[in-house]
Amino acid sequence: MWHDFLPRLRVFSISEDRDNLLMWSHYAESHTGLVFEFRALPDEDNPLCVACPVIYRSRPPSFFTEQQWIDDTLGLKQLDPNALYRAYAYVKSDAWSYEKEWRVWDLLPARQDSLFSDYPLKPNEVGAVYLGCRMSSEHRRAILNLLSQTYPSAGVFEARKPRDRFQLDFDAI
Repeated sequence: MWHDFLPRLRVFSISEDRDNLLMWSHYAESHTGLVFEFRALPDEDNPLCVACPVIYRSRPPSFFTEQQWIDDTLGLKQLDPNALYRAYAYVKSDAWSYEKEWRVWDLLPARQDSLFSDYPLKPNEVGAVYLGCRMSSEHRRAILNLLSQTYPSAGVFEARKPRDRFQLDFDAI
């Protein structure tokens, strides 16, 4: 089952916060990367419309309850493996709660050789881009050029660390 299931699974993780210092350190190469702000577009049925918040717990959930197993075994109500996987996919240790994560979970119809897939973005799905405060000038120029061509309506901001506070401020470019 895992041989077939995992190569079909795709998870897209997003956060509610664009200015969390830990997130910038962990996921944006110590402030040298960038953060995308995406738009949920219900009229265009884009994937963010089905994003669900991660539930943070001190213990992992049981995969199914004893009663669900009994009902399935007796043929009273069949377990839905996809629903069970989906419920389990949105739970994470409460040690990660600072991430305020949401996920879009997708199960491809057929097994793939690669463990990732590229999903194209429409130009209006990118609302803004936040450049890290330690981004190299070379990367900054390349990204600004790419954004102007591909996502011209996206706002662009540059992070700045104030000297008197442990936080990030963003200046429009």
